Amino acid sequence: MKRRNLLRNILIFLFAFIFGYAVKKEGENMILQRVDSNIKDKDWNSVVEEMKGLTEQISDIAINVKNFGAIGDGITDDSGAIKAAIAALPITGGSLIFPNGKYIQGNGTDKDCSFIFMKKNNIKIIGNGSIIQAHPNNPPSQNCRGFWFENCKNISIENLTYNGRLDNRNAPLNDNSEINRQHAFAFREECQQVSLTNVTSLYAMMDGFNCAGGQDYVFINCISEYSFRQGLTIGNAKNLKFIGGSLSKTGKIKGTLPKCGVDVEADGDTTNIANQARYLSFEGVRFDDNAGGGLNIHNGARFVSARNCNFIGTGVYTIGTAVHTVIDSCIFINCSCEVLGDFGVIKNNYFEGENANAQIVVRKAKDGNGGRFSSIEGNKLNNQSITLGSISRVQILVNEANYVKVLDNHILNGGASGASTGDPAIQVINSKGASVKNNTCVINIPIDGIAVWGVSVNGFGVLVEGNKLFGYESAKTNKGIETLKSSGSSIFINNASVTANGRTAVFNNQARSRLNGLPTLIPTFIGGNAIFSHSHNPQNIKDMTIAEYNFKKGDICFNNAITSGGVIGWICVDEGKPGVWEIIGNSF
Repeated sequence: MKRRNLLRNILIFLFAFIFGYAVKKEGENMILQRVDSNIKDKDWNSVVEEMKGLTEQISDIAINVKNFGAIGDGITDDSGAIKAAIAALPITGGSLIFPNGKYIQGNGTDKDCSFIFMKKNNIKIIGNGSIIQAHPNNPPSQNCRGFWFENCKNISIENLTYNGRLDNRNAPLNDNSEINRQHAFAFREECQQVSLTNVTSLYAMMDGFNCAGGQDYVFINCISEYSFRQGLTIGNAKNLKFIGGSLSKTGKIKGTLPKCGVDVEADGDTTNIANQARYLSFEGVRFDDNAGGGLNIHNGARFVSARNCNFIGTGVYTIGTAVHTVIDSCIFINCSCEVLGDFGVIKNNYFEGENANAQIVVRKAKDGNGGRFSSIEGNKLNNQSITLGSISRVQILVNEANYVKVLDNHILNGGASGASTGDPAIQVINSKGASVKNNTCVINIPIDGIAVWGVSVNGFGVLVEGNKLFGYESAKTNKGIETLKSSGSSIFINNASVTANGRTAVFNNQARSRLNGLPTLIPTFIGGNAIFSHSHNPQNIKDMTIAEYNFKKGDICFNNAITSGGVIGWICVDEGKPGVWEIIGNSF
């Protein structure tokens, strides 16, 4: 229906409704009939049906930007025509159509050329592969923002590209209030039910996509590249899904911090759960070569997940205490995954390449909270630093985070280095109640003369069980499990170390001690064969690698491989390395 006919019909209907007429349609004509006080129900039904029909016509109205003067030739300033087309959209319903072309926004002055949608509901923006491109001389001003939505519901955008021309324009060096609205696509606090499909932002003067609040967002195969600040900013938004596409190269040309693929903002309300960003998911997204982070998650964010994503150059960083972060089945190349909040899950991911930090990190935040009850499970890590001759890094680091589980991970070249020092494949520092179980760590070539460990423990109540360590016990100083820095009560059970020459040592041991008259668990120190075996006696204890530890008088080591008539255990009668030991007694 032509626009003028639709407006005519709306006016006719309003007149009829106010003055008591019934509206009937005969062909292309609208007929008004006077109704009396004895009108029958069926006549009122006809009015209702006519009202529904007019509502459907309004919802189906299609606004073509070229009917308002847009050219789309890549030369002409089309911003005025596009703004007129937006103004012609009804408050609810309708489609804004861009026939395929390149539409220039602005003329290089500070003219207001922004595309603003205020309180528009149930609308579609159909791009047909078109490009909206900012004039290269447009100033860095909020008058030159891209598509801006406020208090809008049920918005659909498809097959459209916005190019902010950051590569040619004079960009500011910050994100002050005058210019920080220059996003390609921005959705403010009250927006709901927003979907974008095959939408691209290139060279945005601020963010590619900005969701300051609202809820129920779906991005499908959307792309942001070379944005000034972020590919996607999330404020207090809820229920957001980003499926496919990429958020890459933020800040690579010009930019201001944090220069991330995604930034879940720090200005979220951390005191009111109802106002915190939550239920955010990323599935199959590529985070590639951002100048800052790949996925940055700040205080207050809850239930953020990334699954089947690729992180290249920049990984996952939580800044503060984000809770219930899940990183699952992702690929990390030359970058790391760091989770500070409680109840984090890092599982089934693949890590490869040189990295300045540990590849997986769980630790507490600067405020002293976070990092508790997290799990690192089923990951595969390949440290390439051995081929680069640089100092190696820890592959999995648990630092001041309590009750963390490190389970069933596979690490290649963990702790290996071509330099003078090396780091453990798995390191636990100042943490309580951690479990390091059933991990496999391999150095595929022997490293001589370097202190390298498969597992290093410095914590209280740490359980190290069922780990397999290959190549960590050469004839030099390498060790399967580092014990010199252990403190508190730790237990080592059923760990196996295979040396570079194929010799296997299996450990099945626990140690108990009485310190100051109180029964206490102390760390069991197992570099080669353990002393907690009936095959060794205290006279030969000095030959064991346990001799590195300074035992105190009264320390007791029980024989957990005891047989009938065998030695129960040994007691230290004089402190030292290894000290003087005597047999406690024999079993019956």
